[in-house]
Amino acid sequence: KQIESCAFSGCTELWVVILPEGLHEIGPSAFVGCDKLTSIEIPKNCTEIGIDYWIVNGVAIENYMNAFTSCSNLQYISVHEDNPKYDSRGDCNAIIETATNTLIVGCCNSIIPNSVIKISKGAFTRVHLTEIYIPNSVISIDENAFSNTDITTLVIPESVSYIGHSAFSFCDNLSVVFVTFSSSSPTSIVSFVFSNSPFSFI
Repeated sequence: KQIESCAFSGCTELWVVILPEGLHEIGPSAFVGCDKLTSIEIPKNCTEIGIDYWIVNGVAIENYMNAFTSCSNLQYISVHEDNPKYDSRGDCNAIIETATNTLIVGCCNSIIPNSVIKISKGAFTRVHLTEIYIPNSVISIDENAFSNTDITTLVIPESVSYIGHSAFSFCDNLSVVFVTFSSSSPTSIVSFVFSNSPFSFI
């Protein structure tokens, strides 16, 4: 019923995973660093995909490591159509938390649906993603959402009101960033959003 935290972490030769119908939970960092894994299907009964936490002064703080962080060659993601918590609407090749319209895990071939309002922490971290279109429905791009990806050009729509710490850090191929700021809903950009990413700001 459960895949424990870090169960397959660093299994660099793992390229096929078939998750059983009876699986209910995938623990934090369960498949982190499985860089040959190319596809994953979330079964209908899996209603918990873990996020790692740091303990700071006795308080648990959510970090950016999800169950599939650093699966750099992940190309196909699907969620069983009867899953009550997650979906991959419109064959978007991503895992979306249905109730909140939050994209929590993406891959090389993800398309962000125009119903998504938030891109979660570390959703695309260390994925070989070369291009992405962020639709006008997106309001929040969380910490490390696209860090260490291969994107070359980035367009941030006017709808985005928050961009988290290191959201686009270490994107070595990023050369041009287009941002449209709204006077009615100004964008909040925290520190180090584009750290170590060479680009021209337009």
